[in-house]
Amino acid sequence: MPYSPRRLVAEPRRFSILFFGGDGGEERGEAEGDKGEIARMLTVKRERELEEGINKRLSRKLDKKWRQSIVPRPPPSLKKLKEEEAAEEAKESSA
Repeated sequence: MPYSPRRLVAEPRRFSILFFGGDGGEERGEAEGDKGEIARMLTVKRERELEEGINKRLSRKLDKKWRQSIVPRPPPSLKKLKEEEAAEEAKESSA
């Protein structure tokens, strides 16, 4: 039965399902399985926090601190490409 494929996006404390147009070849059961897998991962994380004595408030605070610590960077391939371009430019300017 055709329908819009959907993908799960895991964010701490919430699930959101993104719908994409067209036929992505995904089955409804795959999306539901992903949702269950994410729920299990979050449950394991919470159980570990309980063992360590971390309460919900501190858990949310640590999650927020972790999200803020993520720095977006360009992929290594782009970095290498820019270095090559800079080397060529330096070579042209010296010649």
